[in-house]
Amino acid sequence: MSLLLPFWIAACTSIGPGTVSRDRVDYVNAIGNSWERETLLNIVKLRYGHAPIFFSITQVVTGYQFQSTVNAGLAASSFTAIADVFGLTGTATAEGQYTDRPTIIYTPLTGVDFLQKLMRPIPPSAVLFLLQSGYDAGIVLPLTLESINGINNQSRRGMRHLADPRFRAGGPTDT
Repeated sequence: MSLLLPFWIAACTSIGPGTVSRDRVDYVNAIGNSWERETLLNIVKLRYGHAPIFFSITQVVTGYQFQSTVNAGLAASSFTAIADVFGLTGTATAEGQYTDRPTIIYTPLTGVDFLQKLMRPIPPSAVLFLLQSGYDAGIVLPLTLESINGINNQSRRGMRHLADPRFRAGGPTDT
């Protein structure tokens, strides 16, 4: 009888709240790592002229289920015809099943969503924030700016052109 006590207790407890702190961090890490890998893949695709493809994780639903079954049986018998023998037999079975069913819904970014996320210009405040944070202007500006005061940066889109020499030299000179 004491062997069945843990199964009865397990059948009456909830598994949901204990999984939140563990699973939430695991899902955040998995989604973050996936996003970084997807971004890196798309950077490489753009470098070699392939179309980038982005998927957005729109929903994560996870369901847990714990089922337990406990069965017990007892049979008593008396054999008085042959001899005074008393027989007692018993059986006990316990079963448990744990199921974790995560459902993750992906949506490809297309149309307006895709264009807004990929083609949106970098706001000047973001460029200035990088410079104020200590990033080298010689790296940040060529990567983020198309032109400054009519001085063009190098372009790799459509009709490719080289950067105006004054762009790298620091701007217009008084000559």
